[in-house]
Amino acid sequence: MSEKNLQKIAVIGGGVSSEHDISYKSGKGIAANLDPELFESVFLYITREGIWADDTGKELAPTPSLSLAKALEIIAECAAVIPAVHGRHGEDGALAALFELAQIPAVSSPLRAGSLAMDKWVTKLMAAEMGIGGADDLLLSEKLSPETIDIFVEEFEWEGPVVVKPVAEGSSFGVVFVESKADLAEAISSAFQFDDRVIIEEFVGGREVDISVFRDSDGNLRISAPLEIHRDKIFGFDDKYHGEPNFTVPAILTDEQHQRIREIAESMYTILGCIGVARVDCFIREDGEVILNEVNTMPGMTEFSQVPRMYAIEGLSYTDLLTELIAATLEKH
Repeated sequence: MSEKNLQKIAVIGGGVSSEHDISYKSGKGIAANLDPELFESVFLYITREGIWADDTGKELAPTPSLSLAKALEIIAECAAVIPAVHGRHGEDGALAALFELAQIPAVSSPLRAGSLAMDKWVTKLMAAEMGIGGADDLLLSEKLSPETIDIFVEEFEWEGPVVVKPVAEGSSFGVVFVESKADLAEAISSAFQFDDRVIIEEFVGGREVDISVFRDSDGNLRISAPLEIHRDKIFGFDDKYHGEPNFTVPAILTDEQHQRIREIAESMYTILGCIGVARVDCFIREDGEVILNEVNTMPGMTEFSQVPRMYAIEGLSYTDLLTELIAATLEKH
């Protein structure tokens, strides 16, 4: 503990996935927005090669395994850890499992929730069992050769625009909007660069609305205001990180739409077994039907990301949100 009797909170950014840079920004955003009257942040960085480093980028040891051992020594001296690592070996439950084995309080969803939510196909299957609809889709369950892709596309019954996406990837990496069947093979090949399973999904027009949920230290579910993403076709990587996203928060919805989105968020948070904050992304079809897009158990957490904006509009600042999440984690442990 410091002279001010602050609780040390380890924050992890970076990682080995394609979302490395985004994870770094989320980690830095969290560390910068912890309440300085309550917490002292200890930032740790995972390089693209999997080596753990300190806040300056200095590697703790020359190999992933040795540096991890050093990192665990540092984290063990903290009250809790926030693994702000999106994608593989982070959000997919890998870090959650590590900290559970080490009996270190982690501000994140556990292994089961992370691994299930990361798999977009399984998430939709679970949602369907709860009576929650999703876009019509087709799963390519194994990586196909270029020749096999060409044969598949030739036989594919084209019914209009589709979205091709890797099954377990985030931040829209590998996601392609396809307007013409002639471009389908290239989109599938691109998606297979990120995963060995690919989804071909109907393009849903209408509206895209996100909502967030977490369970506080009293056991109450705190559901945010909804946020609408104004998109041209899809809310892609460049829209998220290389442009100025066009959001409306709170989203303007009918009472029925708002209630349905809240129901979907609560149901998915519960059935997946989420802990900490999760962002639930939905579509509203042109006929008004609300369907699930996906669930993010480690959503973007810069001060400009959706989650802080959704709670801020309801009076819960980014700093207070982090304080609530840490309190809930420490109460649980």
